[in-house]
Amino acid sequence: MEFIRDLPRTEKNIAAFLINEVGQASPVAEVEAACKRLYDAQFLRNTEDGWKLQTAQEKNWETERRGYLEPKPRERNEINRTVLRETFSEPSLRTFRYKDCRTFRIGLTVEGSQLEDGDLPINVCVADDNDDLPGRINSIRDESRQTAHENDVYWAFAVNPDIDDLVAQLHASRKMVEKYDQLRAQNKISPDEATCLQDEKNAVLGYQNRLRSKMGDALEQGTALFRGVSWDGADLGKNLGEIIKKLMAKAVPDLYPKLEIGARPIDRATPNCSSRLWT
Repeated sequence: MEFIRDLPRTEKNIAAFLINEVGQASPVAEVEAACKRLYDAQFLRNTEDGWKLQTAQEKNWETERRGYLEPKPRERNEINRTVLRETFSEPSLRTFRYKDCRTFRIGLTVEGSQLEDGDLPINVCVADDNDDLPGRINSIRDESRQTAHENDVYWAFAVNPDIDDLVAQLHASRKMVEKYDQLRAQNKISPDEATCLQDEKNAVLGYQNRLRSKMGDALEQGTALFRGVSWDGADLGKNLGEIIKKLMAKAVPDLYPKLEIGARPIDRATPNCSSRLWT
């Protein structure tokens, strides 16, 4: 299959080649299991074009890469924070307009670290797994009832094994790219290593996209908390943009109780004036 152009060597396509007769079920699950075993045994390598048989140089590359598959907690947290910042940078998550009164900028704080300033900051709390999540939610609920945090909007969710694995893979790929980019700048890299370096750069982009997708899915399954009241993400909306807007619609009347009273239309013909007057 490596000699066929424009045919991604995905598990689904590999399974299609193993069908011997019409009506036979496609053995996708078996192929996925086989690819995983062959990858673990360093016979296969996953590239932008899908699975491929490893050369001796690629096997050496993969062996070195696996030495970076255990990021430190600080490195893991930094990757998570970066992905969360990118997620909340989407246009649908950057602002919220309450009725016809005012447009608010949505801020972002992750585990106490402010990443984006805003009029309506969301405090994102990350649980290590689903077992840890209920305890975190109870702790956050108690905190949100305190006077010092009565204006804080919280979002709690749990990472899962898929996210943990993608974080590790992304960390390993970035480390290899960082090392061999430096070697290439010093003309200390072989042609085979240059090829592996380009494959690794493509892998970084793939891991980043997959991680953002998985993180978004996990966020949608989280729980919102405000002044001791909680809402499941599924009850607020079908996607993260809708969920956050529904959450803010619940919080804004309490955060800005006089907003609708203070918003008054003004003459649009008046020079240098906005369409609303705020008090």
